[in-house]
Amino acid sequence: MSSQKVINNTDTLMSEIISNILPATSKLDILVWFFYFSWFQWIYKELWDKKVRILVWMDTELKIVNSVLKINEVNFSTATKTDTIKQLKELFNKTDTLDNLAWVEAVEVYINKIIDWTLEIRKTIDPNHTKLYLFEHEWIYSHWWTLPWTVISWSSNLTFSGLSWRFEYNTIDRDPDNYKNAKE
Repeated sequence: MSSQKVINNTDTLMSEIISNILPATSKLDILVWFFYFSWFQWIYKELWDKKVRILVWMDTELKIVNSVLKINEVNFSTATKTDTIKQLKELFNKTDTLDNLAWVEAVEVYINKIIDWTLEIRKTIDPNHTKLYLFEHEWIYSHWWTLPWTVISWSSNLTFSGLSWRFEYNTIDRDPDNYKNAKE
């Protein structure tokens, strides 16, 4: 039996729902069409201790995404990884968007999560317009494992506008079968 709630950024903001779910989350898997760094600033404090994996179809913010993809490559020499991280830091330092303490802290968390493999960003092989947010809850918050996960799906990309002000249509679902299907 599925229990779904609609999130449309009018009555309820997707960013608020995610912020409310994250404290109970140990792992977050995301599949989206667009990926912008802007989402990370408002949520980085809640992600520092989470394992986050992101699959992206469209190459947005190409320099940032490509730098992250290079860092996440499996066969990586230490020198190459260090050089790529240095280039990523330089890229962030060249933009005036990051001229406040919260952005600087967010960038530091972002880079450190990439370095320690708790943030992985990859590109899908095939075109994919799906938007999925899969939250695995920590045991203590799973209500004796009756609610071990949450799925949000449908419309919102991993962007500030998609999670906060643009009209979207998403559903939040805790049905075990829907989670297993989404995970596959």
